Amino acid sequence: MITKNIKYLFSIFASSTLLLALGACSKDSMPPVPPVIEEPNIDYKKFDFGNMAAISGHSIEDTIWDAEKKNILGFRLGKSQKHPFLYPEGNGDQYPIASSTLSANSDEKVFSSSLYIPASKRIITRFALNAGDGSFVKNDFLLTDYNAQKDHIESFLKANKAMPYYGHKDFIYSFHNYENIKLIFGKDVDIQKLFNITNKSYPKIEQDGLLYYALNPTLRLRSTYLDDDYTNYFPLQKILDDNISRVQFIDYGKLAMMIIDADETKIKPLINKLTGGNDLTEAEKAVLNKAAIHFHYYGYTEQELGNKSDLDNLQRVKNYIDIAINVKDKTFNVESYGRPIQFELTTHSKNLEQFNNKLYFNQLTFKK
Repeated sequence: MITKNIKYLFSIFASSTLLLALGACSKDSMPPVPPVIEEPNIDYKKFDFGNMAAISGHSIEDTIWDAEKKNILGFRLGKSQKHPFLYPEGNGDQYPIASSTLSANSDEKVFSSSLYIPASKRIITRFALNAGDGSFVKNDFLLTDYNAQKDHIESFLKANKAMPYYGHKDFIYSFHNYENIKLIFGKDVDIQKLFNITNKSYPKIEQDGLLYYALNPTLRLRSTYLDDDYTNYFPLQKILDDNISRVQFIDYGKLAMMIIDADETKIKPLINKLTGGNDLTEAEKAVLNKAAIHFHYYGYTEQELGNKSDLDNLQRVKNYIDIAINVKDKTFNVESYGRPIQFELTTHSKNLEQFNNKLYFNQLTFKK
């Protein structure tokens, strides 16, 4: 009996030793398992999404999250028609032109080339060009199309000397990834193409995202309408039903954007230093030239932009500051007054409540 028990115990000991040995062998032969690293939660509060959307008159009405409520996939935007409209890229040279009569019932109708009053029958209104410190008024002027609008502006500029800019705005906003720049336009714009971003990790950025935005109106073409000018063409009920509105002014000028991927604490002081007209040290130049910087210009002449292909970051940033930021003492002429950048609508006084309260909605989605 004792012998049997000893044999049994030995058998258990041998089996356990074998299992331990096999376990040790299997652990040594398996590759190490990498630790599970969770990405830190993103503090979205530090980004200027609302301010970026406001540039084009949009507001953030709702946020689109992923299933885990960790990452923002996009936004639902609202657009009030009482705020100026940015022309979509390229459309400023087509429509709508000053004094166009259109329906403000939808964003699509505002930018439609189909108008209520054909150009040949459009009412002769009072036009004024605001530029510099003065204005040029012309009555009984039939504005038939974009070319007539362009000719009107250029005939005025040819008769006058170089003029100072009509206004200037510039902003600095932080963003999370390149797709967020769509907020500036309020529409699904191809940001990668617009800024010629070639890095393979698009839309991700490596460090901090900074947007520098500058709007430089050169002149304003405006026209005056009275309530009678609406009702001479439309019954009041038609104006209310279709939310009939008109383009009361167009701002011509130039738009510039610079987006930077770099350590904000290091790069921002350097940009401020250059904006103030100060030189950088060699070490600071090295930091600036290592940053990922992309530009977009609209309304600028080739002469103003120069040949950017052979410039380093330092020279390109200096050029941006010179033509987009430090414009207080700069002038423009018939060759450099820019392109249509934004317009504003107005309506009949009886339609103002509907006009002021209406919002357009659209959903903006970011690529991953």
